Amino acid sequence: MDFSLFFTPASRLPSGCGITMYGPEHLIWLASMLAVGILISFYFRTLSQESQRKFLQVFSLVIIAQEIVKDILFIAAGGFQLDNLPLHLCGISIFICAAAAFTENKLARQLLYAVVFPGAASALLFPNWLQYPVLNFSSINSFTIHSYLILFTVLSILGNRFRPDFRALPKCFAFLGAIAVPIFFLNKVWNTNFLFINTPSEGSPLVFLEHLLGNPGYLLGLAVMFWLVWGILYLPWIIAKQKNPA
Repeated sequence: MDFSLFFTPASRLPSGCGITMYGPEHLIWLASMLAVGILISFYFRTLSQESQRKFLQVFSLVIIAQEIVKDILFIAAGGFQLDNLPLHLCGISIFICAAAAFTENKLARQLLYAVVFPGAASALLFPNWLQYPVLNFSSINSFTIHSYLILFTVLSILGNRFRPDFRALPKCFAFLGAIAVPIFFLNKVWNTNFLFINTPSEGSPLVFLEHLLGNPGYLLGLAVMFWLVWGILYLPWIIAKQKNPA
């Protein structure tokens, strides 16, 4: 096992050392995180409601702590850049999880399923950190932190903290617009690409949308894609509610 590149930032990585999308390392990570998530979910179901609440609060703090450790290590390794700020969707999702865990804010909880869950799932399915070798802190952090976000959402639903409600989607969409506008201009000033609203993430479906609709035309396609994904995610809940109105 080669740990020689464990703390090496992207700018100093040798070419060809990364992971292949849907190659063995990528698939092993996905399978491993799924297995761990299932085990934790079974354990979570055995807890009392109060213990579940405390579990989610501690879990949200663990996610924030790992994000802070990541930045400290980047600074220590001399590889910290503005891109490392938590202004991508999954970085913002970290704070949504904390709000959902520590407050009674209904929008924060609905954002878990509407924004956090699909955003983190998309990141794991189309990761933009594959330039890192599998034994690199950034790679490990990226796979785990996005898995945490998915698991936090699943546990919140299992613990009856909320039920996904399609009627909250307009507010969730407005939330995305509210954060996208200032971040779009920050990207221009800082030469960053938070939320991938200035340039599509390589290897993601956004690249196809850019080829089809151009740039910034692909952002319109992204908005349509959100609603299509939401249609898929919320359909089972709509059907379940119709069968059991209570």
